[in-house]
Amino acid sequence: EAQYFNVTPIIRLLSPIYNELTRPPTPPPKTKYPKAELCRLDIVKALISNTNNLHDNKIRLQGLNLSKLDLTGLDLSNVNFIRCNLYKANLSRCTINYSDFTNCNLEKALLRGISMQYSKVHKANLRGSNWRNSKIKNCYFVGSDLTNASLNYANICDSDFAEVILVNGDLTGANFQQVNLYGADMKGINRKGVNLSMGGVVGFKKKS
Repeated sequence: EAQYFNVTPIIRLLSPIYNELTRPPTPPPKTKYPKAELCRLDIVKALISNTNNLHDNKIRLQGLNLSKLDLTGLDLSNVNFIRCNLYKANLSRCTINYSDFTNCNLEKALLRGISMQYSKVHKANLRGSNWRNSKIKNCYFVGSDLTNASLNYANICDSDFAEVILVNGDLTGANFQQVNLYGADMKGINRKGVNLSMGGVVGFKKKS
């Protein structure tokens, strides 16, 4: 009405209020990764359903977004995680046997104290992940990126880590026995107390 009757003082007074009331809502800030598609309970139900626990009967979770999911302490054996997004997921103290993490995103994931055997972690993004006190045996990590990862006091044996990127990784107190590190990029690693002797490492080749 103020505009209709051209009452200038009232128009000047009410315009800021009108603009504020009619302003469209601000969209929520975009996150690097959307919310996980499944919750912890969904994963537990899937694990329970695989009662046969056969190596050739894997639980199929491939391609899912499981970012920031808390999976601590679960038995994640015989699971197909191929191409899953596990960004900042917490897998600490999990048992992981005969599982496949090929092309997974495990950036900044927590894997502290895990027990992993006969699993495949091929060409995975493991940048900034934490494997402190983990036990890894007979696993395949070829071509994975472990830049800035922490392997403090990890015990790794009979595994293939060829062509992995370990730049600036923390290997303090780690124990490597019969591990293939041929072609691994280990520039800037913290080697304090680590067992990387030629007797325990197969084909170790430090890149210049």
